[in-house]
Amino acid sequence: MFTWIPFYEEFATKLLDYKDRRDLLLKKMEEVFNDITLKYPYVYHEEKISDIDPIGIFGCFNRGISDENRVAILAKLKSVFNIESIVPEDFNGIPVFNNLNIWLNSDSAECDIYWKFFEIALKYSDNNDLLLKDEFIKYFDQVMAMKNGKWRITIGLYWARPYKYINLDQTNRSFLKDESKVGKEIYHLFKPLIKKIPNGKDYINACESVKDLFKNEMLSFNNIPEFSYYAWQQNIDVSQDGWWPSINEYSPGFEAEDWVDILKDPDITFENNLIILSRLKENGGQATCKELADKYGETFNYYNSGSSSYAKRIAEKTNCPVPFKKTENSKWWPILYVGKDADKQQKGNYIWKLRDELSEALDIVLSEKEQEKSVKYDNKQFLSEVFIDERKLNTLIHLLKKKKNIILQGAPGTGKTFTAKRIAYVMMGAKRDDHIKIIQFHQNYSYEDFVMGYKPVDGGFQLQEGVFYEFCNKASKKPKEDYFFIIDEINRGNLSKIFGELLQLIEKDYRNKPITLAYNKKEFFVPDNVYIIGMMNTADRSLALIDYALRRRFSFVEMLPGFDSNGFVKYQEEKNSHAFDMLIDKVKELNDTITKDSSLGSGFCIGHSYFITNDVIDDEWIQEVIEYDLLPTLKEYWFDNEKMYNTWEKALKEVINDY
Repeated sequence: MFTWIPFYEEFATKLLDYKDRRDLLLKKMEEVFNDITLKYPYVYHEEKISDIDPIGIFGCFNRGISDENRVAILAKLKSVFNIESIVPEDFNGIPVFNNLNIWLNSDSAECDIYWKFFEIALKYSDNNDLLLKDEFIKYFDQVMAMKNGKWRITIGLYWARPYKYINLDQTNRSFLKDESKVGKEIYHLFKPLIKKIPNGKDYINACESVKDLFKNEMLSFNNIPEFSYYAWQQNIDVSQDGWWPSINEYSPGFEAEDWVDILKDPDITFENNLIILSRLKENGGQATCKELADKYGETFNYYNSGSSSYAKRIAEKTNCPVPFKKTENSKWWPILYVGKDADKQQKGNYIWKLRDELSEALDIVLSEKEQEKSVKYDNKQFLSEVFIDERKLNTLIHLLKKKKNIILQGAPGTGKTFTAKRIAYVMMGAKRDDHIKIIQFHQNYSYEDFVMGYKPVDGGFQLQEGVFYEFCNKASKKPKEDYFFIIDEINRGNLSKIFGELLQLIEKDYRNKPITLAYNKKEFFVPDNVYIIGMMNTADRSLALIDYALRRRFSFVEMLPGFDSNGFVKYQEEKNSHAFDMLIDKVKELNDTITKDSSLGSGFCIGHSYFITNDVIDDEWIQEVIEYDLLPTLKEYWFDNEKMYNTWEKALKEVINDY
């Protein structure tokens, strides 16, 4: 019945040969996809990833693709990896990832841990060594703590060793909640594990205990694969008490964690989308559009079209499976809701109910937003975190309110980006990250990215809104609240080309005054409540000067090292290190030399950020800062003055030697 199991188990074992040769593994996977019509999947932001964990490898053929395509991939895997097992004829009960790229992980440090865990999991499954069990628990907890861990891990373990490890995907968790189907013992065994992400000890103990419970003759399954298949089959038969669509008819495939990411993504979820969802939530999780309009205001169409356009945007941004058509009007909303005809006592004709996973995620996001609003932020907190004095802070706030646009300029390490975000916090009086957008300019950044332009979509071109255009529209809906658009490396882009006609609109005197844009022929304005903060690196000789037309629209504030600020002095005292004190004194002397150097100047000084750490400051830490941060910078500064470089190399290294 489960012809996929031998192949999957053998492939999992084969993967261990590439634990320390992941570059070769990715080359082999590229070879697999070169000979079939499917697109190479190990790509993030249009670039091939350079590392991968073993569960990500499995993910390429266990996601939202057809069985025909899955067989094609496995046939090539059999050839490329010399797999002896036959290519599967069925995929009964196999859990799959959705088509979001959250199953990808290219962080090398995290991948190292994943591979170690994968190796231990296979060995423990094959040998049942109790010493390996402790290692399994240790590494399970580590990978669960990673951003793309969680339920994904249990799915990967099931693919690799399905008779040992139970998967806790959405289908199985829903099934485990039904005591009448799984039995009292299994229900109570897994009840604590499906409410929240399990730890390693509870998970592995449940996997091992459940085998004895499967011997119950009253159950319809005898092992974990049969259980998963039965759960999957039951889902096909579930009618959801009249709600449409049922799970087998359609699901976008998102877990609660996926929905959290979607709800927090400002490019997908707009303010009005959260308003609609939160009102549905407040109304018990279900309502007709008519009921929402009568209770909360707005029009019927506000909720109807708002939900449909939001669902469509989710599909476009995530490439999730899209709902089949029931009627022309129900094309997109099933991504968000299930629905059914309203009864005679209700206002409206059709009632929507939040999907369970979306409802769970909404609880998390709305709770976090409430906490954000309650986290106050004032001058005192700013000065404890940012190493400038209060007079400089007041100047920054005054200039930003007066001009609407400022640029923080200075050498690397002077805390420009850190400062920019906290200026926003101070002016808002709270940490409101949903009112802040941070981007970075580069040489290829364009007007089309920033404002609006045509971009290739499905073989044609589509007009798409840029990041600043969307941010201004968002801010215009709440004119009494401040919004902050932060641009890192602002002088790396062609500013006249990027801003275009917005060069005029960002001026204080032209705020809220609309002009007609060239692309969509619609009126657009930069709201009065949008503040622009740019950061400029003055130590990069390769960068061009700021365009004069743009320069007069910004106030420029020089960011200098904050070694003498009250905040840094307090930080230095808390570190309580004589060697560190000597290093800071030496860096101050170095900055005096840099300032007086006619080829450099104050814009090239060494900033205080190099010396901020949560670690204990010891000789090893100081030596690493000198060797890998300070000296390479000085070598670049004095590339044509070897004598000066050698003098300061010796002076800095003497900090450790003298101490």
